[in-house]
Amino acid sequence: MATSKPPLVLPGYVWNEQTRRYYKQPKNAAAPIPRTASPRQTSSTTRHGRVEGQGDEGVGGKRKRARVARTDAKGKGRARDEDGSPADRLRDLYLTDWQLVGQRQRLQHDILLYSLSRLSPARTTYPDCLPMDDTILHLAFDDVDPARVRVGTSNGTIATGNLAPSADELAYFPNDEERWRTGWFLPSKITSLKSSGKWMVATCLGPPAQAVIATTQDSISLASVTLSPRKTSLWTSAISSDLVALGGDRSVLLTPLSALHSSSSTRPSSPIDTYTTGGRGGGGTVFSLDIPDQGGGMVWAGVRRGECIGFDWRSARGGGGAEAKTREQTAIKISSPVTHVKVIREQPHQLLVAGMDGFLALYDLRIVRPPTLARDRRSTVPMLHVKGHVNSFSTELGMDVWKDEVVAIAGQDSRIRLFSLRTGLALPPPPSPATSSSSSHPTISSFASSTPSLCSPFSSPPKSLAFSTLNPYRLRDERYIELLRTATSEESRGGREGRGGRCGVPSLWVADGAGVECFAVP
Repeated sequence: MATSKPPLVLPGYVWNEQTRRYYKQPKNAAAPIPRTASPRQTSSTTRHGRVEGQGDEGVGGKRKRARVARTDAKGKGRARDEDGSPADRLRDLYLTDWQLVGQRQRLQHDILLYSLSRLSPARTTYPDCLPMDDTILHLAFDDVDPARVRVGTSNGTIATGNLAPSADELAYFPNDEERWRTGWFLPSKITSLKSSGKWMVATCLGPPAQAVIATTQDSISLASVTLSPRKTSLWTSAISSDLVALGGDRSVLLTPLSALHSSSSTRPSSPIDTYTTGGRGGGGTVFSLDIPDQGGGMVWAGVRRGECIGFDWRSARGGGGAEAKTREQTAIKISSPVTHVKVIREQPHQLLVAGMDGFLALYDLRIVRPPTLARDRRSTVPMLHVKGHVNSFSTELGMDVWKDEVVAIAGQDSRIRLFSLRTGLALPPPPSPATSSSSSHPTISSFASSTPSLCSPFSSPPKSLAFSTLNPYRLRDERYIELLRTATSEESRGGREGRGGRCGVPSLWVADGAGVECFAVP
């Protein structure tokens, strides 16, 4: 259609045929810049809503058109509607050009929670080297070999089992499927069992209290060191790449691993450094310890009087005995005895604290108040308060975290609950099939912590539990075991992290009576 001539020729003004209006022409402008026409006035538009024609959009329209053009140039379609299926949302997670990293991380976290809601019993292992009346109190997976697990019992026994033996071992021992072997016999019940890299530490309560520090690969007789501190009980322990810490009645006992590397029996015994946590009243009893590898020498101790004490272990060197007074410490106060302290490995500035009254919270160590200001009325406020943990007097409840996303903790009611470390919400029971089918897409409120079998109570409150990258359904697959051990060795050398069990979702192993029960995604 031919363009009609303007009714009048006005100097300094231009005529727009679509709007049939005059627009003032700016100075030093080669072309007119008229106001953008509204959608009702525009007769034809493109599929992205652009007005056909030249010079008929303002600054806002130009920005929108440039944004759409960039999307088309990259060959990416627009994101799907929010009513898409979980599979569509997962596909868009990897196909869409994400502008906000937080949205992607949040969706990945939601997918992990949705997968954990499908945890179900996979297998139960009973170590054949333990007496029938023995009870497993602690379990720990090997960092070097993820298929090797150690257990500590109420009778003072420490046993090691291989959940995925090699083909040669199966050929030589066809009836010994998991190769459980007893390693140590301590005089009383095992109170802690930890491992880090090629080292492990175990403690027994006493009397007499003992601690065993050993390598995980070498011979027991050449790699173990037994410590027997006098006039104290050992309640807990912690180990890192360069330090071992033992929790006693009134102090934390420290010894560097470098002093234990020599296996010679003629070398002089290394002194144990002491960091005092309390007096004779019992308020300084250490129930929990943690030593982060990236903490810069910090040690965190949870004591009976309701304090999380953080100190630099290098400042306690050379003291010992009554001269090792507590100094230069950071304290976080809560209203009950501290049962667990855990520094999140992926977020070294975050500290997870559990109390005897059901308290469970996540603290940011970058904003912890100094001791002069940490009074009861001005105590440090947690960055995330988790509600739902059940406890009133027990100090022996299992707890473990998966990266910086999920915490699993046992309650005094013999149940295990999973909480999100991003939102602080407990994962509720799974919805009914009718409700889940009518929902267009999963939300946090519809996620479940586990199947009814995990929601149901155990025979007693679980004393220990642990997340693992093992997929229990593929433990007889030699190729899977080889890939798993290769990935673990690459991670120890600074390579990529292990993804997890099935579809990147970890398995959960729980000590229940004389056995270890595994829950995994089917």
